Amino acid sequence: AMETGLEIVTGNNEQDAIILTEIFKKHFPNHIDYLMENLKNWGGNQSGVRLLNLDYKGYIKPDPFFDYKLAHISDNDLENKLKENPVYKFLNAYPRKITGKCQQCQFINICNGGSRARAFNVYNDYSMEDPSCFI
Repeated sequence: AMETGLEIVTGNNEQDAIILTEIFKKHFPNHIDYLMENLKNWGGNQSGVRLLNLDYKGYIKPDPFFDYKLAHISDNDLENKLKENPVYKFLNAYPRKITGKCQQCQFINICNGGSRARAFNVYNDYSMEDPSCFI
């Protein structure tokens, strides 16, 4: 494994990683496979997967920007309640079954559909494409 001491954070726009690969390919062609492997291992948007948000009222949400209540911290059998939630199930599928232009996109395994919060806020549908996607 290549150790550079460099960490790249794409924030909340996972599609930036796709542009990063194009630039990286030009400057570090011998290491593009390593970058691609790491991006795929990361899995793109992690809302509801490696990231959950607990709001001030005790509601568990997929991320701080995704205003959808998955469960409440005081719920009995919280783990099963989360696992049974259809939004939680959708978020934890990989790659996610994103509709719209993502269905044909070759980069879905890198961005994982991007922000579900933006899709939900714009289309009122968490399975739609991220409206901020520039690919």
